[in-house]
Amino acid sequence: QVVHMDVRGNIVKLNDGTQIAYDKCLIATGGSPRNLPALERAGKDVQQRLTLFRKIEDFKSLEKISREVKSITIIGGGFLGSELACALGRRARSRGLEVIQLFPENGNMGKVLPEYLSNWTTEKVRREGVNVVPNAVVKSVSVSGGRLAIKLKDGRKASTDHIVAAVGLEPNVELAKSAGLEVDSDFGGFRVNAELQARSNIWV
Repeated sequence: QVVHMDVRGNIVKLNDGTQIAYDKCLIATGGSPRNLPALERAGKDVQQRLTLFRKIEDFKSLEKISREVKSITIIGGGFLGSELACALGRRARSRGLEVIQLFPENGNMGKVLPEYLSNWTTEKVRREGVNVVPNAVVKSVSVSGGRLAIKLKDGRKASTDHIVAAVGLEPNVELAKSAGLEVDSDFGGFRVNAELQARSNIWV
């Protein structure tokens, strides 16, 4: 495991003390699934019905869960959340499963698509059988009557059996800090140029 990077000397140091010299370096340290503060504050009963969706194991687990519950709510309107909503929505009709998708933007993938394309995508997701709820910011989640009670900041409420949080990644930037590479203050990842370079011979 790389524990330190000397960007001036072009050397990386491993956790066993080994040093490796490089001419060019690609940093691909990935990230961890993000969670929402409202979900992090929720009690253990809520945590047991929460999936932070990112890996293939999460999908396999969710496949089993979708056969056992009557309602699943996906929080997140990006690529991952929207793709997952469509996948579950297609199965919803035959299984009697309710699929809800909540996100703060005006439409699906609203952060990355132009408005007309975001609107088209939202209608596409709805046609798959998903109850899409845009402009939805989760305020709190609790257990009520054996179900999860979701309260939104504007006063709206939703009731569900299981929550999937698909709200992006928290980039792993520990190496950047030790190497003195810049971290973006807004998005949290490595700061790079248009060619994804953090330095002339370092790509991320």
